[in-house]
Amino acid sequence: MAAARDGWLRVAVFCILLGALLTMLNAWLVKAPPVSDAAGMPGYREIIVPLLAGAATAGVLMLERAPTAGMLLCVFGALFSLAGDGIWLLPGTVCACIWAARHGGTARKTLGFLLLIPGIAAGYYGVVGTLAFVSGTDLPGLPPGLSAPLSLAQALAPLELLPVAVVGAWLLLKKQ
Repeated sequence: MAAARDGWLRVAVFCILLGALLTMLNAWLVKAPPVSDAAGMPGYREIIVPLLAGAATAGVLMLERAPTAGMLLCVFGALFSLAGDGIWLLPGTVCACIWAARHGGTARKTLGFLLLIPGIAAGYYGVVGTLAFVSGTDLPGLPPGLSAPLSLAQALAPLELLPVAVVGAWLLLKKQ
């Protein structure tokens, strides 16, 4: 007899399945995007986004057997489908990441690394943008809006992601 799944996994499966359904319906039925080429071929939104939703669904279904690989499929499927209105995959991906981090040491370390890197990069951009604002110089090579910030709030905006880096560091340092 198979063991019963716990609550986080059930919620993750439900949310990903519902999110994949909504993403596919949105890609195929709701909005008619402009044709990207002269031949009238379907583009990113009609083909790639449903495939990414399918990858996220496959990832959540393989969480029990391979938590790290399943979590990575969910994360990358949801992340790369965001440009094509795949926002509905995010709640299920968050639940899948929570379940994988609780049940797999490798998955916890991988998630910690995935959260730590963007947080550190955002901290760097926040500090450099603040220095650009305080000194009044234009720093080429920074993202738009940070090379010559118009206000201190605009320069400090990337620092909003520092809690993500803290969570990533906590996941990397936490002992199970």
